[in-house]
Amino acid sequence: MKKRIIKFSLTALIFAAFTIVFFSAVSYHIDNVNTKYYVGDQQNYINIAKKMHTSKYTYLGDRNRMPIYPFIQALFYKQDMNDEGFFRQGKYINAFLAFSILVFLLFIFRKYFRLFYSINLILVLTFTVFIFKAGYFQCEVLYYFLSFLSFLAILYLLINPDWKKALACGVITGIAYLAKASALPALLLFLVFVIVKFLILLFLRLLHKSSISYKDNFLKNLSCLLLVSIAFLLTVHFYISDNKQIFGRYFYNVNSTFYFWYDSWGEAEEGTRSYGDTNGWPDMPPDQIPSMQKYFQEHSIEEIFKRVISGVIIVLKKAYRSHGWFKYCYIYLSAFFLIFVLNFNKVKKDFRKYFYVVSYVFAYFISYMLLYGWYAPVSRANWPLIYGDRLILSGFIPFLFVVSIFITRYSKGIFLSYGEDKKVSFITIFNVLILYLIVPDSLLLIKKSITMFAGK
Repeated sequence: MKKRIIKFSLTALIFAAFTIVFFSAVSYHIDNVNTKYYVGDQQNYINIAKKMHTSKYTYLGDRNRMPIYPFIQALFYKQDMNDEGFFRQGKYINAFLAFSILVFLLFIFRKYFRLFYSINLILVLTFTVFIFKAGYFQCEVLYYFLSFLSFLAILYLLINPDWKKALACGVITGIAYLAKASALPALLLFLVFVIVKFLILLFLRLLHKSSISYKDNFLKNLSCLLLVSIAFLLTVHFYISDNKQIFGRYFYNVNSTFYFWYDSWGEAEEGTRSYGDTNGWPDMPPDQIPSMQKYFQEHSIEEIFKRVISGVIIVLKKAYRSHGWFKYCYIYLSAFFLIFVLNFNKVKKDFRKYFYVVSYVFAYFISYMLLYGWYAPVSRANWPLIYGDRLILSGFIPFLFVVSIFITRYSKGIFLSYGEDKKVSFITIFNVLILYLIVPDSLLLIKKSITMFAGK
């Protein structure tokens, strides 16, 4: 009983200290650093939230920013608020949202990892990402969380297809899409994987007609494909129907529909943006409207390849110069490769067993890196402020999660011996190393977060 009281008291003390540090740093940043609502994308979110509130939520946004985040902010808007007041309130709402997400993530991590490991993950996320993004009127922290939940739901389905999981996956991914349109490629990639798996199982079923297992897998994957699609479409139906009515396309978004196919932000400003692409389909000559077909007709393979490579380099440079999170990518990745080598035979066996899951994970990270690299020349003009790493950061939580699953699973049985008959596990050494790095780093990062706009 006494041990429980001590453990509970210690936990409460650590949580209280963490809460005080987080809100003290973010509050200082809100009051002294992020003081101009017209800097960055914040003014746009403020305008959308106000329009949502005054239109009684019939207005669903400008088709550049998605509706869920401004909807949350609009719930707290009052008619007598000016932009300054709404901006200040919205920043604190976002700070509480960020803190709640960190708490929720801790509970999720505890399902898969020990407490020490989970706390380290939260500390890394807090002091390298969330503390820099919390004090803004922007959807980033919400989207990072929702895209991770979508990623997790997809992995569950790939491992064990189930109708309940399929419905949950469709709903979660739909909500993530309503936070940011960037969630859509993950779903499309998943559907491609399921279709490929479906065709393989169909082929195997034709070869082995007496096999019940192939038949069961065949039906599971077919139902999974349909249920995810239906649940997703039902979740986003109100939004895509409004898109169709106003813009003529269900999945209309100015970034993916137009800007993605320009070579620079300047072209986008002079192109569809100047023709009011956020209010309706741009009234301009059809041959001047950008599209995938038009882009590939007008550019050589060499130009396309060069854009991708140079864009990926830009993204990696921005990540390298970020406010600390990229450092932990290669620390966790180094542990991944070390364990991969030390436990190669077991890893190879399991990779074969979970071929579709492993393939999807690799395809997920590679696809998003290529997409962000492709988009880099267009978004580059905005990056000096808060845009530097905001896109690529959506993959940080999924990355930490996947690598951590690998590290904790395959490090079992790996020990470092010292002294006579004394040994310590690899995971203990790794946990101590992360804690040793993140504690002094957190002090430097807090100082950076309270003195620099978005840590830049």
